[in-house]
Amino acid sequence: MFLIIFENLLNERYDYLCKKYDINKIALDLSNNYSRNIYLNIFYRIKSKKIIYDKYKYLKEKIIQNNIKKILVSNAEGYIASNFLTKLREDFPNIEIISLQHGLFLPEYNLMKEKIKKFINVLMYKIYHLKLFGEGFGNKLPNKYIVLNSLYKEYLLKLGWNSKDVIVDPYFLKCYFYDMGKRYNRTKKYNETAIFFTQALSFSRLCSKKHEIMLNNKIITYLSNNYKKVIIKIHPNRKTLLNFPLPNNCSIEYDILEALKQADDAYSFFSTALIDAEIFGINTFALKSKYIKISDKIYQFFKNCLDLDKISVEKEENEDCYYP
Repeated sequence: MFLIIFENLLNERYDYLCKKYDINKIALDLSNNYSRNIYLNIFYRIKSKKIIYDKYKYLKEKIIQNNIKKILVSNAEGYIASNFLTKLREDFPNIEIISLQHGLFLPEYNLMKEKIKKFINVLMYKIYHLKLFGEGFGNKLPNKYIVLNSLYKEYLLKLGWNSKDVIVDPYFLKCYFYDMGKRYNRTKKYNETAIFFTQALSFSRLCSKKHEIMLNNKIITYLSNNYKKVIIKIHPNRKTLLNFPLPNNCSIEYDILEALKQADDAYSFFSTALIDAEIFGINTFALKSKYIKISDKIYQFFKNCLDLDKISVEKEENEDCYYP
């Protein structure tokens, strides 16, 4: 079995899974061209055509050399995956492609938006042989999906997927956190240490930079007032704006396992890291705010929620904000 990892940010996520299940990994080390400006996105993506084609040529040779009949893919949603899966479908119509759910997706489908994206993709592919947009969670480029829970399976069934082609297997997808949770199980909870999993909110166009700084500052201050120690786990893309200096009892961590081993509770907005923390055995809290442009439906996947707009903290604002 082979696993194709399209984007470099996903490389480490699958190391343990590949080792545990003896899966061969093909990492293409591509970067998702994404900015806050849609026109820059289009420009960067058009410019990326050569590297996408070069990487696809490399992948195609690997498939032929190893006579691969079935592959797992790290994701199927973004424009990189859309281009690779489309080309695989053309060149290897009999290969079985199984997509792994790698994140949390809203269980809703915007028909008009998807029609517009599909029209642009079809037109650009005919003219330029490159798709500019991802086709979203649940697209039909893979043959099968492995998903986190039955809610996602039900969503895919509503999109027309056959039940036998949607596999619910959270242990397979999150085996690292299940196994590490057993290894580092803390028999007693002290409620002394909290993790804050940061997210790149403004970079992802989910709120303004001003509001991201304000929300991050608010939750960090709240946690520093209520816990002896606060670990700020930086998102892998390192595009989170933080307000400095941090409170004295706060520290920054880049390794998720090191953060989880120390913590009692975990906080984030709607990151899959909260799912990882819950599997690991930690209490989790999803953060809500009117300033974040996302549907409340995303919060159905979390046991506990905290509305940041309803808590009050006092701290002098500092203009020294940057990406850690």
